[in-house]
Amino acid sequence: MSIDRYNYISTKFRNHEIKKLESGASKRLFYRLSKNSKSFIVMDSSNEKKYYYDFLKIHNYLSKINIHIPKILDQEDDKNILILEDLGDQRFDKVLNKYDIYTLLKSAVDSLILINNKEDKTFLQTLEKYNYDTFSLEINELTEYFFPYKKIDSLLISDFNTVWQETFNSFNFEFNAFVHKDFELINLIYLPNCKDHLRCGIIDFQSAFRGFAGWDLFSLLEDSRIYFTRKYNEILIRHYYDNTSQNLNFEIFRQQYYFFNLARHTRLLGRWIKFSIINNNHNYLKYIDSTRKRMSISLKNLNNKPLNNLYNQILVNFND
Repeated sequence: MSIDRYNYISTKFRNHEIKKLESGASKRLFYRLSKNSKSFIVMDSSNEKKYYYDFLKIHNYLSKINIHIPKILDQEDDKNILILEDLGDQRFDKVLNKYDIYTLLKSAVDSLILINNKEDKTFLQTLEKYNYDTFSLEINELTEYFFPYKKIDSLLISDFNTVWQETFNSFNFEFNAFVHKDFELINLIYLPNCKDHLRCGIIDFQSAFRGFAGWDLFSLLEDSRIYFTRKYNEILIRHYYDNTSQNLNFEIFRQQYYFFNLARHTRLLGRWIKFSIINNNHNYLKYIDSTRKRMSISLKNLNNKPLNNLYNQILVNFND
């Protein structure tokens, strides 16, 4: 952390040991301040000022729900710096094999149930609503980056967009639920000293929008970076559905779940190539195989002939 930025921190948080933390593709900077067995997290959003205020907005909303998010201990709005409660290092992706996987996943799903059931309709109107234009931009990261990477004929792009648009229009979507957007293993912290769903600490929620009620559910259960057992997925999908108020029958909810999960992994398959190029970091390419597996599972569950035919051409170079 630069001396200039450090001087903006409240004096009570100075004279601490400083350690820079990984921040992935984000332009925000994160640091851990440690002293006398106590630690805090510094979030410096000076390079992403919009997300600073988005974070505060969503934090204020979620803090009224009985879930576990980091407390804000200090803030310097003019410098876009927050001091946050340190939830620790036991990210779900790092402890997946250390603790019972069902216990981990259920604590997260139960948190999602609370978020869905406590929704404030007035607040939701202030969030950006998902739509087909956004959907199209997202899935076309595949055609923009993965197609050239795999030397897939660009003539397939027209069919790609036609099939996706027709399938999208065949559903009667209601984009009226709170969506964290990045409710993935890397953004969930296991807190073993807490009870029940509060063992799931939730971070990185500043990109929230209004969309499909099962979005965060598949972000969790169908993680693109780690291919873990799906033994409990159908049980937890049903558990979420049965404990929230959905305006559609279970089978339609489940079809929409797999539709958007396929779309999300379609985007990510292109995004891994994009990040490897832009960030000159080929480490992202290791996620391609698990992403492809998640896509194949969604295709089987959707059982949509046009999408199956389309992806038979796109994924022809992969081995099952």
